[in-house]
Amino acid sequence: MLLSAVNLAFALGVRTQFTGPEVVTINNLRPALAYIKLGAVNFGAVAFITKDGYAVTHQLSLGAGAKELVTSSGEKLNFTTVHKDTPSQLVLIKTTKVPSKVETVSWADDTDGGRGMILAVLPTGTVRAEITSSERIGVDDRSRRAVPMNEVRIEQTPTAIGGALLFSGKGRLIGSIAATLAVAPGSVSQDQSRVGNQNAGLQSNVNAKVAAFGPTGLVVGYTPTWEVTKRAIAGFLTPGHKAPTALLGVLIVNSLGGVSVQQVDVDSPAAQAGILVGDVISDIGGKKIRDQIDFARMTYDFKPGDKVAIQIQRGNQKITLEATLGAQSTQLAERRLASIEATLAPGKY
Repeated sequence: MLLSAVNLAFALGVRTQFTGPEVVTINNLRPALAYIKLGAVNFGAVAFITKDGYAVTHQLSLGAGAKELVTSSGEKLNFTTVHKDTPSQLVLIKTTKVPSKVETVSWADDTDGGRGMILAVLPTGTVRAEITSSERIGVDDRSRRAVPMNEVRIEQTPTAIGGALLFSGKGRLIGSIAATLAVAPGSVSQDQSRVGNQNAGLQSNVNAKVAAFGPTGLVVGYTPTWEVTKRAIAGFLTPGHKAPTALLGVLIVNSLGGVSVQQVDVDSPAAQAGILVGDVISDIGGKKIRDQIDFARMTYDFKPGDKVAIQIQRGNQKITLEATLGAQSTQLAERRLASIEATLAPGKY
């Protein structure tokens, strides 16, 4: 099943009254928010990260050539696109003149970005949502890079949620909805389904049962986790306005005691460190690696150029190697994809 935010899923629900703390958070967030306009319609949510006009939105919110936004105070501003970050699916935009009055948001962390009740800012307003799992994994089709993802459930009135910005109870940005699935009341089996975004090529294998809650139904959404969002915004705030992603240069699968290396990219940091096919990685930079999700999260915690100790199991030996992480490159992604495709027999997928 292909689940795509491009198709904009819908669900029936009843807008829940906000709690007192949620109302405080919503009011505090309002000066940092804006909405992209498409004609007379609010088309996408925007959050400012600097007071001089840099802001983030989901790439779906830039559809149909929209070039104008309106701030919470009613100021209309034109904007240009600065950089698109594939893993987070966030886009950095810049207003053509400095806003007269806006506040800013920051990113969430492990204290408030991975669990519980959160707020989803839609073009039509703010609704309550809930992170139900942080144990999902996405894959960028072009780079074959893993992206850790949250599963989010949203109860709401009928509305499109693709591209919604998600905030913690502290008002910090967790991420944005990358894909959606409308769920009717009852249980729906999601075995081996794919979560995708046709623009970015982000997919995920989901092995779970998604159960409806509430009297009428819900929307299930998928968002890159706070680690991915933090890396993106931190990069957007640098002079180059880009967020390079750290690279070790291996393809891995889950294994007993960690993740097993299936491929080592030529001339990659992994190759230079001496990692071999068949090695089982159990720790990187002091972070325990239990599975592919831990490995994916790790790659967004570090930066290109960081030196990390890597603990591996090679046969009966426990070995510690040191690697200097590199940066994801288009050339490496193309070589990796070509290598994967070369291993597939004709007629097989």
